[in-house]
Amino acid sequence: MVAAVVTCVVANAWAPGILYLTAPLTALLAVQASTVGTLRMGLVRVGAVLTGVQVSVVVASVVGLAWWSLAGVIAASMVLAKVLRLGEQTLEAPISAMLILAVSSPGLAAEVRIVNTLIGTVVGIARSQAALLDEVARTLASRARHPDEMKASRPSCGAPSCSATRRRGYGGSPTWSTRSTARGRPTGRTRR
Repeated sequence: MVAAVVTCVVANAWAPGILYLTAPLTALLAVQASTVGTLRMGLVRVGAVLTGVQVSVVVASVVGLAWWSLAGVIAASMVLAKVLRLGEQTLEAPISAMLILAVSSPGLAAEVRIVNTLIGTVVGIARSQAALLDEVARTLASRARHPDEMKASRPSCGAPSCSATRRRGYGGSPTWSTRSTARGRPTGRTRR
């Protein structure tokens, strides 16, 4: 939802007054469970839109819109989508082609469609990255500290609090010697 709203704002800033909802739609469809999945889906979606737009712009500039040109655009877009292995986004190519072919100025519609798809893809990927970074930050904040990290955060022996730490038995030399501990007896130094 956040990605769709941000995309709508960005698209409106790019082309004020043109309310074209393919940018938020692309952002919603591009976001996947993983960052790699989102990146892949976004790139495949951009490829599908570019395929359909290019086919329709060529056909519209040569022959215009007719029932048989519509059939040709759909067929050519489907074949190119299969050749380019667009997978789940195969139908996006003929859909984009039909949307461009049906307007009175296909060049402008193609530009708006491509830019909105790119905006939606970039915002969708950025949203996925933000979610990943948030999850990593939460995981790091909630994990227990490693003993090496705890040693690194203790003051060095030159610090004023080092002698107080040793008196309490928390730093510096161990409170039990290895030899005495093996026999089960304390070394004489005790913890308070």
